[in-house]
Amino acid sequence: MTPVFHPAATQEIAAALQVGEERGFGLGRELVQEIRRVAALLCDAPNIGEPLDSRFRRLPLRKFPFGLI
Repeated sequence: MTPVFHPAATQEIAAALQVGEERGFGLGRELVQEIRRVAALLCDAPNIGEPLDSRFRRLPLRKFPFGLI
């Protein structure tokens, strides 16, 4: 399975990366790595995470105040 990001999510990620880099060198890179880790985890095991409704689940990132749905 390949992760697909909604265009609005892609924009939100880009904004978060910019803020992360402004706050600390390398923080944006750490965010990207964490998003990739969680996306791969969700692709391998799509039934993990907190159920939001009958169709969607949310898995939070470890170090950042975001989650992938």
